[in-house]
Formats: sequence, C-alpha cells, structure tokens
Amino acid sequence: MTSLFHDIIFGPVHSRRLGLSLGVNLLSTDSKLCSFDCIYCECGWNAEHPGGRRFNAREDVRTQLEATLRRMVADGTPPDVITFAGNGEPTLHPEFEAVIGDTIALRDALCPSAKVSVLSNATQLHREEVRRALLRVDNNILKLDSAFDATARLMNNPQSPAYTVRGVVEQMKGFDGRLTVQTMFLRGECDGQKTDNTTEEEVSAWLRLIEEIRPRQVMVYSLDRDTPCRTLEKVPREELQAIAARVEQLGADLTAKLGDKRPVLVCVLKGASFFYIDLCRCMNCAIDMDFIAVSSYGASAQSTGVVRLIKDLDNNITGRHVVIVEDIIDSGLTMQYLRQLFGARNPASITTISFLDKASRHPESYKTDMCGFEIPDEFVVGYGLDYANYYRNLPYIGILKPECYK
Repeated sequence: MTSLFHDIIFGPVHSRRLGLSLGVNLLSTDSKLCSFDCIYCECGWNAEHPGGRRFNAREDVRTQLEATLRRMVADGTPPDVITFAGNGEPTLHPEFEAVIGDTIALRDALCPSAKVSVLSNATQLHREEVRRALLRVDNNILKLDSAFDATARLMNNPQSPAYTVRGVVEQMKGFDGRLTVQTMFLRGECDGQKTDNTTEEEVSAWLRLIEEIRPRQVMVYSLDRDTPCRTLEKVPREELQAIAARVEQLGADLTAKLGDKRPVLVCVLKGASFFYIDLCRCMNCAIDMDFIAVSSYGASAQSTGVVRLIKDLDNNITGRHVVIVEDIIDSGLTMQYLRQLFGARNPASITTISFLDKASRHPESYKTDMCGFEIPDEFVVGYGLDYANYYRNLPYIGILKPECYK
C-alpha cells in the first residue's frame, strides 16, 4: 500500500540510484502537496491525503537535519547523499532556495563528501529562485516521463492546465546540461485508459528531447513500490537497459575521442543533415559546425563515379580536428574524395563517421572510422537520404522498391 513520510528527516535508506540517502521532506508530515498526481506515486493520490499548502518551517528543517547529520557522523555512517523528496514536490516550498543554502552549509561543515540531491517534477522551473537553487545542488534530478502531452497527462496528471512538455523542455535546456533527467517507464491501464511509454514512438520522441536537453545523466527506472493505480505493469530490466543503451551511444564515442579539441563537424549535404543535427545535439563538448556539398548521383540510383564539389567549407581547417559526417557509404568515392580534399589543407586530424554503410559495395579500406549501422546492398531512403530529392523527410529508413527507380 502507498504511504506518506511522517517525519521531516527520514531514512537513511539505500537508494538504488544514489547510495546511502538521507531524506528531507519539506512538505507536511500528514498530508501530500504536489503539482503532479502521478498514477505511480508511492505516496498515493493527492486526494487521499488532503491538507492544503502546508510546509515544514525552514528552521525546523535545518535543526533536525543538523542533529541527524551529527549523529550519523559520530556513528561513522555519514550519508552518501542528502535527498529532497518526501510528500510531494519539494520546490513548492516558499523558502526552497534558503533551505538549500542551509543544507549546503551543513553538508560542508559536517560531511563534506556527501552530495545534495533534489528529486523534482520540474513544474516550478519558471521560478528564478528555484532555478538558482537547483544549480547549486550536486544532483539536480528532473522528471520527464514522455515527449507527448497526452501521455504526460495520463501518467503525471499535472495540476496546472497550462502544463506542456515543450514548456518544461525549454526550461530544462536553460540549465546547459547541468541536470539529470529521470524517467519512469511503465505500461498498463488506469481508470479505463491504457498508458504505455515504452513503445517505439514514445521512446524515439523521448530520445529526441534528451538530445535537445543534453543532460549530464539520464536515469531510467520502472515500478519498484506500491502505486495508487493497481493495474500498472513493471517494465523488465532488459527493456530499460536497451533504452538506456540507445541514449548512451548518442555522441558518446565522438565526445570521448575529440571532446577536449573543439572539433569541426562537417556535414555532407544534403543527405547527412538529419543524422548530423542529431549527432551534434548529442555531443557533450564545444564544436564548430560547417557544411560541404558534393554530388556523384544526380537523379540516378547509381553513382556516376565522378564527384563534383558544389559548396566548399566556410572555415579554415588548417590545424583543426575535422569530423566528416556522411549519411551512407556506398561506393565510398565521396568519402575518399573528401579525405583527399581536406588532407591537403593540413588539418590536425580527420575522423570519418557515417550513419549507414553498405560494406559489400566498397573495399575494406574505404570504411569510416565510426558507423551507425551496416546494411545490405539495398537502395534506402528517409532520414535525409533521397532518390531524386524525394523521400528525405521520411521519419524512418526504408528500402525503395526497384520499380521506383528502374
């Protein structure tokens, strides 16, 4: 069954995400106050625990936290983290910024190795004092359960009719990566309405928002405690790991290789544009962007064997670390041409990356340094790839039927 936290300071508990966690509840100890009413909340429905806008006094929080920290340090078991959670949304507290200041001061004085974390549903990011406070803590953990308003309203029940996912995402982007996005994945039925944020449509749209936000970390999890809605299903660990792997792969290898060198990422127009933008969003480092246009296809499905330069770079790449971003390696002629063209300009290094590779169509030496997927020898379109400028905007990669181009 669901339950409230009946103390200002609770725990410590061994958190699956944060370690030995000492909890801080800024809301009333006998009622729930939240700007969401999530179908999976361990505290139950808002209506089950009414009590109005009541908050624990700042001084009471500081006094009890200090006493608990002193006791834990004296016992030789200081917390790994001090976590603001409790009976609702902690950032609703009118003195939230001051409480965070008190907590950081106590942490620094008594257990400087502990982290300060806030678990928030991100509904109060429009308040400047909340943003300032969240930028001071070690773990600013913000909720984003879906890219779609309809799903968010089913899962989270935001209490404000003005709530939109896009509005929250724009506010998250303002943290410049200094946040962790936390997402609950589940499926099931609640009050006769089915919900499932694990579908390909849901996950793909969510990933695009993650790319926009560029958080330093993403936490994905599923049901582990009792929920007010009894007909929800826990998502298996294997599915969560598969979703997490897709996030981790985006830009990680390239950032690790060149993250401290401010590389110039060169998009080979027009086909690579979709992949290029997604890749740039996923790189957690400073980059310069440039574009080059070449052609070896024209309106044909076969390469002509002759590469024409249509648009050159705007940047001088002498002494720079250059990344050539291509949509697909077919014959490999375009990439070889660009390697030679750029090599003559004396860059510090050249790294090649392609979204797709028809490995059977070219010599092994023509392979790129990094590749998303190897594919069979089929004519593919979508996600930027075209035939005679058709099909570029398809939201997927498809095989074009031969009768379309023969």
